[in-house]
Amino acid sequence: MPSSTALTATFTHMATNANAGDVARLQSLLDCKLQDIPANHLPDITVHDILEQASKALHVSTLPPDLQLEFFLRIRNLINGDDGRPVKDETRQPLGITRAIFFYHLSEVYQFQRYHDTARWNLAFFTALLSTPTTVKMSTTLQPPSRHSTDKTDEITPAARRFMTSYLAAVMERHNTPTVFENREEFIRRWKDSNLDLFVSFKAGQVKLLRKAMQRLNVEWEAELDRVMRSMGRTQYDVCVAPFVGNIIPGRKDQGLPVVPRDDIRTFTRSASPSPEAMEEIQSSLEGGKELLEALRVPLEERQYQKTDEVIQEEETRTPVDVRYAITAMQNARPAEMLPALMRLFPFEKVKRESRWGGDLPVGIANVERNVDVSR
Repeated sequence: MPSSTALTATFTHMATNANAGDVARLQSLLDCKLQDIPANHLPDITVHDILEQASKALHVSTLPPDLQLEFFLRIRNLINGDDGRPVKDETRQPLGITRAIFFYHLSEVYQFQRYHDTARWNLAFFTALLSTPTTVKMSTTLQPPSRHSTDKTDEITPAARRFMTSYLAAVMERHNTPTVFENREEFIRRWKDSNLDLFVSFKAGQVKLLRKAMQRLNVEWEAELDRVMRSMGRTQYDVCVAPFVGNIIPGRKDQGLPVVPRDDIRTFTRSASPSPEAMEEIQSSLEGGKELLEALRVPLEERQYQKTDEVIQEEETRTPVDVRYAITAMQNARPAEMLPALMRLFPFEKVKRESRWGGDLPVGIANVERNVDVSR
């Protein structure tokens, strides 16, 4: 195995043997291929990181091993061919590309964080719908579905409930345990294999209603979280309620989990003598470095966009309920009703996985619900 000095020399040789013109061209290509990825979703990566085989370019622990940067840079043309939108049809878009679109958060809708309005609205819809009875009663001010519709759009079917619950679990996983992928992978498979879809298209009047409803919910959520924190105490609150804040539900920073250092970038101190384990990992990164540079060099074709509505119509997808019913549920929803429903859906004491609290979660929601009043 080469020494740390030899590895450093290899890094330096690769970087210094690229002329300025090549570096500029590769940096421009890299910028284009990383376009549309939300800020802070990936570490800041430059072409020099790729040329020098920096560990943060070779491995991002918040991405599955088979979806690392080398794979993404190589297939960006295929992603652009569908305008960065996942497609259910396996023959048209293989599962790996669909997973990449979700995991790199290329779409404003098909992602696992609250970056955009549409993502926040879906989270509010699902939280409201899952806290209601099995049917959602339509407001008298809304028109019924078209007589040509065959869907019982006012009914939340068991499949729809599983779909919505799976999505909320995936979003929580990305926020609370970003290096675990089980729930996100499960939702992507569920999305791919069914005709159910997230809410994507809204009319101008609906957008106005949604923004007004979100403003109300933001204020009410902060007040409700403060009330529950006083009732539970901070320790139990951090286990049972804080994991929802900032991902599924809105709230102030102090109402969510404490900030923890980012763990999605592996770093090595080159001046020190690495351990044998670290040397093996560095060597493995070097072996994959050539493929990363080759992936970056794959030319990027001019993007050909297609209308999202056309794709949806072509695939004949359907949302868990009609959008009008979802809006009604959101307008009628109250945090005092939604929070207990979330706590029943996600009993953390049953979750055995890596957590940002350092081990298994210590307090069970079932026990807390018996002893602490979380309803008005």
